[in-house]
Amino acid sequence: MSGDPNRYADPLEAVSLRARLADEEAELDVVCRKREHADLALEEAETRFREAEAQFNRMKTLRDDCAAYAKAAAKRQVEQLAVVATQRAFFHPVRKVPLEILGEIFEQCLVRADNMGTYSTSDSLNGPADHSLLRRRQPFALAQVCKQWRQACLRSPRAWAYIEVLFDQVTTATASKYSSYLKLIIARSQSATLVVRLHRTRRTRDQDARLVSKIVLAMERCRTLQIDVDSVCERDALLPILTSRAPSLVYAFLKAADPKSTKVVENVPLLPDATHLRVLTGRHIFCAGPTSLPALRVAHLSMAKCTPKRDDVTHLLRTSPLLESLNLYSPTFKAREGPEPEVITAPCLRDLSLHNADISAKILAQKASFPVLSQINIFGDATSSSSRIALLPWLWNSSRFIDDPLRLNGIMMNDIADSAWPAFILALRDLTSMAHITISKTSFTPTGLCQLCDALSQPGGGEGRWLCPRLYALYFLECTLQPGCRGGDVLRFVKARVEAAALAQGPQLMHRVTVGWKGDGDLQSEINQVLREGSAALSAAED
Repeated sequence: MSGDPNRYADPLEAVSLRARLADEEAELDVVCRKREHADLALEEAETRFREAEAQFNRMKTLRDDCAAYAKAAAKRQVEQLAVVATQRAFFHPVRKVPLEILGEIFEQCLVRADNMGTYSTSDSLNGPADHSLLRRRQPFALAQVCKQWRQACLRSPRAWAYIEVLFDQVTTATASKYSSYLKLIIARSQSATLVVRLHRTRRTRDQDARLVSKIVLAMERCRTLQIDVDSVCERDALLPILTSRAPSLVYAFLKAADPKSTKVVENVPLLPDATHLRVLTGRHIFCAGPTSLPALRVAHLSMAKCTPKRDDVTHLLRTSPLLESLNLYSPTFKAREGPEPEVITAPCLRDLSLHNADISAKILAQKASFPVLSQINIFGDATSSSSRIALLPWLWNSSRFIDDPLRLNGIMMNDIADSAWPAFILALRDLTSMAHITISKTSFTPTGLCQLCDALSQPGGGEGRWLCPRLYALYFLECTLQPGCRGGDVLRFVKARVEAAALAQGPQLMHRVTVGWKGDGDLQSEINQVLREGSAALSAAED
């Protein structure tokens, strides 16, 4: 339809409109009934919702009440635990421990050197800086636990006897804090012996001297000194420590990474009063020079020299008559022109180790005698095998061992080249008292392993003597076998020596042979079984 919507319908339109109006009214009745049903459903839903909401509020109130009660109970529990703990504390065994014993316990919490003057990896000076902070805070942390523990700490000077300074952290801004720390530690340690550990990777600075001056005042009480720096230069702030009086010093670890540090201390009287020093480790800091260490027992020296201009080794042997173990790392040996002076005797030296030394080390055998030497360790790479083996006759054939040729009974060598085995076997023929042989980190070829096992399996040489007739133990440590090697060769020589041990002219019965290569667990078991059977048979024969 068209036209004015406000007009009255004409007769023609009225017929059509009345027909449609009936349908629309019927549809309206349907919609009205649906609305009534929807209103009823909504009213019912509202009723149920109000009921659920009321129930929720009741349950929420109940839950809140329970939570409040639980919180109050927990608070009361904590309070009561504190009351009970306070009452029980009066009966705790630690209350009966005297303060002196508590102080002894606290002392064990400090970082301490072992019998060799070294520290575990976790205590290394090269670790994170926060580890150093924890070590320095240890006595303060113990003293903060309670009044009794504080009294115990303050009454135990040795609980404050650990001093550690990382100079890399010392700046103009922090120097005063370090100074206060040192002053407090030194004061509270009273007369206790000290552990002093100093670490530095940067160059020396003016503020270092302020701290060093405080440490120097306490060096007379220092028992363990550990210095680990990159370098020592002229007018270094650490030099006063190295030249201070340290009569209580027992362990000294002096290490500088820069070889030029040696020249700085070459003519300096290091540790002039260290008359009780027992263990010394020196690298680029220690030069024997005018230093005398009469109580020294163990020495580890890196880049030491035995030359006409500077003779660290001979001087150390001369001034340290109680020295028992000498370890030389990359030493330098050079003979003087003309005859050597009088031979020096090292009356107590039992263990001599040479690392990265060549045939020039024979000069040591010419300059010194070792009447009680029992163990020789010579380490290097495969290319130096022949040179290292050539040192053995010099140490063995000299007049030093005539008085007691059976005293030297142990040798250890590493990384022996395949071409050096004949020379090694030839050298062993003269070492008749050898009881312990250790071969480490060596890659055996079929030829080399066979040569060694053949030499040990039967008498040889012009006189038909057994190789190392007193051999008691043979160790292969961290060795490897190249393709074609037969581990059974070792078992063969063990069986041969066990059988020959029963003969009148046979070798001594071996008691231990250890193979150090992987994949031969069964071989080790067979060797152990042969040795047990041989020992049992020999014991039965003697009975």
